[in-house]
Amino acid sequence: MPLRNTVCALASAWALACSMLPHAAAAGEENHVTHLDGTFIQPWLYMTYDDAQWDAEMQAMKDTGIQYLIMGDVANHNADGSWTVYYPSELDFLSGYTVYDALEPILFYCDKYDIKLYLGMGLDCAWNSDIASEAGREANRQYMEQCNQITSELYNKYKASYPDTYYGFYFVTELYNTIYMDTDTGIDAYAEGLEEMFTLVLEPAVLNNGMVCPFPDTAADEFRVFVHKLNIIVNISGPFNIQFLARENAIKVIECNLRASRSFPFVSKVLKIDFIELATKVMLGLHPAAPQKSAFDLDYVGVKSSQFSFARLEEADPMLGVDMSSTGEVGCLGDDLNEALLKSVLSVGQRIPERRILLSTGDPLQKADMLGACRLLVDKGYELYATGGTYKYLVENSVPATKVLWPSECDNPNFKGRFKPALEMIQNKEIDMVINIPKNFSELELSNGYQIRRAAIDFNVTLFTNARLATAFIRAFCSTSVNDIHIKSWDQY
Repeated sequence: MPLRNTVCALASAWALACSMLPHAAAAGEENHVTHLDGTFIQPWLYMTYDDAQWDAEMQAMKDTGIQYLIMGDVANHNADGSWTVYYPSELDFLSGYTVYDALEPILFYCDKYDIKLYLGMGLDCAWNSDIASEAGREANRQYMEQCNQITSELYNKYKASYPDTYYGFYFVTELYNTIYMDTDTGIDAYAEGLEEMFTLVLEPAVLNNGMVCPFPDTAADEFRVFVHKLNIIVNISGPFNIQFLARENAIKVIECNLRASRSFPFVSKVLKIDFIELATKVMLGLHPAAPQKSAFDLDYVGVKSSQFSFARLEEADPMLGVDMSSTGEVGCLGDDLNEALLKSVLSVGQRIPERRILLSTGDPLQKADMLGACRLLVDKGYELYATGGTYKYLVENSVPATKVLWPSECDNPNFKGRFKPALEMIQNKEIDMVINIPKNFSELELSNGYQIRRAAIDFNVTLFTNARLATAFIRAFCSTSVNDIHIKSWDQY
């Protein structure tokens, strides 16, 4: 969406919010109430809480269905040039301004009650009041640079300790109904200023592994615009599928196929909209009405998992790329993501591990991504075995693990007899699940990784080569028992 449209859309945000509030039903109508799963909490509100009050407040929120909290701004820039800071900062421009540490307790209790926490980043109540002038934009550049420093410091201080609870940042982008919004010139000036500010404020999203979450999703909007333009150019009537390559909102096309993809019936089943019927009517020139249903209308989740046949392909590396490797798929519905994911992954032949898991978790960023899942495994009584780099990272972050050897290390006299070979453990059925993610594409890394991955396939051991999927699967089976999975027909959702 162009930033000019974003300005207009944000100006209408209050009307949209009001339209979503619960309302009384007219006589004879069913009373539909919007269920909220998130709320705000301000640092000054809980500064006097003791442990008992914390537990009481968090339990009350949990009981009412709260899953997300937004902590009021972690730092505010005051009119007199001073700051009010609610965490122990080491940044020079925040030195001496910490009121008290409000961040550690809220992170601790959110973690205890499994509530996700967004950190408020309003910074300055008037940061956007003069975006339309060059002087105002220059002042705001300074605020945004400071914002980048604060977000980076917060991520480095707290993300490793609370990998699942520390969920992201909440940026306040309120627009004032001033003269700037009354004319096209004013709107364009605001849009230009906002675009520059957003470029600065979203920079930590790249550095900090997606901790900033803009909405609407600009990449998704670019997809829609591109597909619409392509459809006009080639004049397609009916289903077609496109594979995109996207990085930092730069979008490239891998291929376009004039046919329905395998996701086409899956989305039809999940949304309960017959897209085949719609596509047929379009091809017949009947101009059917566009479906109005949204994913936000659903109270269940659909997950589609791929089925692979690497066991039938001798010596093939079960490492996934952009090429089509799957030989089938299973789509499942569940009351939540964990249930749907478990149903789907188990349906394609994977198994929940019983006791021992072998880890080789890739580069530093992927290791950090999986740290929370590894802690969860230990809490559930699993034994972790890890190759050198992963073992070192886990131990340094207080996650107990046992070191095992890469195939290339087995003949090293310094290691031989001290550590078990990972390959041998797989072959002896001592490992229940393997997570193997290459950290680079060096010959040694690829050779070691290939032998581990191939052994997992040959000895029928559950294998994951993607950190995000492995983490999601771990969270699912650690939080949801197989006995808790609801077996329901499609029409019961």
